[in-house]
Amino acid sequence: MKILVTGGCGFIGSHVVDELINNDCEVYVLDINLTWTNQKVSKYFKADINDREAFKIVVEEVKPDRCIHLAGILGTSETWDYIDKTVNTNINGANNVYEICGMNKCDIITVDVGSRWLSPYTITKTCSADFALALTNKYKVQCGLLRIFNVYGPRQSTKIIKIAPMFIYKALKNDNLEIWGNKNTDLVYVTDVAKAFVQATLNLERINRRRDIYIGSGKQLTTYEFAEKIVKKVEAGKIIQMAPRLGEENIDSGHMNNNSAYELLGWKPVVELEEGLNTTIEFYKGKNIVDNFKKF
Repeated sequence: MKILVTGGCGFIGSHVVDELINNDCEVYVLDINLTWTNQKVSKYFKADINDREAFKIVVEEVKPDRCIHLAGILGTSETWDYIDKTVNTNINGANNVYEICGMNKCDIITVDVGSRWLSPYTITKTCSADFALALTNKYKVQCGLLRIFNVYGPRQSTKIIKIAPMFIYKALKNDNLEIWGNKNTDLVYVTDVAKAFVQATLNLERINRRRDIYIGSGKQLTTYEFAEKIVKKVEAGKIIQMAPRLGEENIDSGHMNNNSAYELLGWKPVVELEEGLNTTIEFYKGKNIVDNFKKF
């Protein structure tokens, strides 16, 4: 099976690519930055999903059976600083992917976010999932939506605000770990998420057009409890309570009931939080990445 992965050099995307290759798929990657590569990928394309013609050329060359769409503008509260860019890429750019794939009879697998916070990122990703359903319906191709929440692990970007890398960075610097409102969270390790995408890709007919495929640990803890784990493991850092961020004031993070993923895809997470955190902390230490983090 030929699979095109947009954003395949990113955090989740690169792990998805690795897992696809482990399952003997023929993998092609499109990304705006070729920051992480796998030698077994059939071909990398450096292109932007906002460039409709460039994406069309790639699809017509590759002729993929399915496209896993993971490219986009990431972040949480910082996307308030670049709303137009977030809207353009996460909605208009995504629609380029959905329409061109649809016209070429290529099925789509993409993300529906776990939370419904009123931030530009969450709003645009929810809208993008709606468009994915609408446009795949228009072109009569299949659509798989995986509703994922808080993914963590090695290779996660240091350019955006995500609690795992941010807390690890702050602790390693013996700095303050800021808790915004202390919501519940569900953390799932990135290799487990990658396996979910592969199972969805190989068994797309089982989840076609559904919106209840939750990919999470099924366990929740508060952000404060998570910060405590980081401080204890790193043996440094101080936890500071802050007010909720804009758009998150009265909306909880929720957590994932992954029963549908197990029943339809045979998927369930296998990496426990303690194991995943140990590996993630060691990754950042070993790669000496901490000095490259954005100063939040």
